[in-house]
Amino acid sequence: MHLFRLEKKVTIAAVTVILFIGIVSTFLYFYLYTYGKVEFEAPNFPASSVVLAAVGDCSGYNIVKYQEESSDPLASVRSLIEQSDIFLFNMEGALLPPEYLNFSTQYPHQSCFVSPPSFASYMKAGNLTVASLANNHILDGGEIGIEETRMALEENGIHYVGAGSNASEACQSLLLTVKGVKIGFLAYNLINELVFSAKEDSPGAASFVACNVTDSIYSLREKADVVIVVLHWGTSWTQEVAASQILRADQMFQAGADIVIGHHSHMLQAVRVYEDKLTIFSLGNFMLRPDYDMPSKAHNSLVAFIEIAQGKVRQCYLYPIRLDAHGVPRLPTRAEAKAILSNLADLSEAFNTQIEIDRWVGVIHVSNVSSIYACTKMPFYKHALKSRWLHE
Repeated sequence: MHLFRLEKKVTIAAVTVILFIGIVSTFLYFYLYTYGKVEFEAPNFPASSVVLAAVGDCSGYNIVKYQEESSDPLASVRSLIEQSDIFLFNMEGALLPPEYLNFSTQYPHQSCFVSPPSFASYMKAGNLTVASLANNHILDGGEIGIEETRMALEENGIHYVGAGSNASEACQSLLLTVKGVKIGFLAYNLINELVFSAKEDSPGAASFVACNVTDSIYSLREKADVVIVVLHWGTSWTQEVAASQILRADQMFQAGADIVIGHHSHMLQAVRVYEDKLTIFSLGNFMLRPDYDMPSKAHNSLVAFIEIAQGKVRQCYLYPIRLDAHGVPRLPTRAEAKAILSNLADLSEAFNTQIEIDRWVGVIHVSNVSSIYACTKMPFYKHALKSRWLHE
């Protein structure tokens, strides 16, 4: 009898322990799945490939003050970005020293984004860094703002495209040679062009009004292996792609562009692959803190790694990023990463573009350049045949 009671107690204790372990394990799994931060593995592209890392709207306004800051706003993502050969971002607004702040201009119906020149030092990343200046905030620092912005970028070794002291300067292209591949950049602002475009004798952004876009792309095509056109376009605070954006992208490709990268909507928009051409309609915000609270989806962001091999766009890898309450990019939780990529996959499906999701990274195949790379091992992409999540 005593032995039976002892065995019964042992059985109950064992079942209790097993249930406790099961409950704790389940809790930890769902806790980590929801709140655990994603740890991205560094991209491992073939050594001969040229890798472009592109992000959206960036401003130091309300983030980097007019004083020395010890914290790096790119600290969470810098090691990821620095795996690229070229880092491309949209410089939303002007870089202006405090003594020139009285030159800043508040335009109707939009914020005034003026950042300190020190912001440029934080945005220097990757082997080469390119800032697009073609946007509706480039004149927020007044006429002197463009000159000061370009000076701050040059002092930090950052290339720029899309704005100038006159229309001729603003319309100039940028040509960089990386690993023997010539990469050409053009940037245009399509938002309120009459106000923000550079004129013959006044500064501003490059635009379709001031520049002969088709001829500019044709001309750059003769010198470059790959042509990238950056467009500030569309409607603010929406994920919907406007019909005009689709028409403009097609116009760019017909003229000879290979990649179109957009922003201004402050939200992520669809990605489209068509005939070996890549369009990212909007990369959303990457570092932005206006004077008001942004919608939650405006905190969703991406680092788009675009692989160029043998002078062609091969693949695009989408790393989900989340802006914190201060507008600073950070690594997402697993639940956030899944939500960001799943949403983007749904948006892109409307353009017949499939995003394969593997180990918290979105993968888009643009073209099969050569069988040389067929067996290349990518640490975050394992022979995926369809979208799937790998829970770790």
